[in-house]
Amino acid sequence: MTSCPLQKKHLRNVFSSPNRDQLKEALQSGGACEFDVRKVFWQNIIQVDFYPIPVCNLDELIHTKMAFDIKTAELFSGNIRLDCSVNAIVGVGAFKTAHIGSVPNHDIVLKWPYINDAPDGPACPPFTQFTLKDESNILYHEANVLYWAKALLKMT
Repeated sequence: MTSCPLQKKHLRNVFSSPNRDQLKEALQSGGACEFDVRKVFWQNIIQVDFYPIPVCNLDELIHTKMAFDIKTAELFSGNIRLDCSVNAIVGVGAFKTAHIGSVPNHDIVLKWPYINDAPDGPACPPFTQFTLKDESNILYHEANVLYWAKALLKMT
């Protein structure tokens, strides 16, 4: 059995000159695109420390009178992109606002405590935020309630 020798394949031109008119048009536009810069002005990047709330036995919590302790809790640090525009407000409650946000690869809703400057009427923007100390205290109490609630739910 005999075989024919393989013939060389001719490579196609790797480079070819672009169409002159298309090149001229592309250079004139300068790679321009429609970009709504107003959307960027309302974006905030917030650095956060996330403490997952563990599930404990209720008996253990009752006997030790434990509270959620961030000193011993596992910590995850990250960034959240928050849309602070009025159109991104999902809802407003008595003491929290809900805003559209995102973490890498996920859209989220961020709840944020606020001070109700108009207790007799409906709350509306701009919302007054708590100081870091006061907000941290509020969030710690909420985390402690969730800590105990998870222990109660474990019983069911």
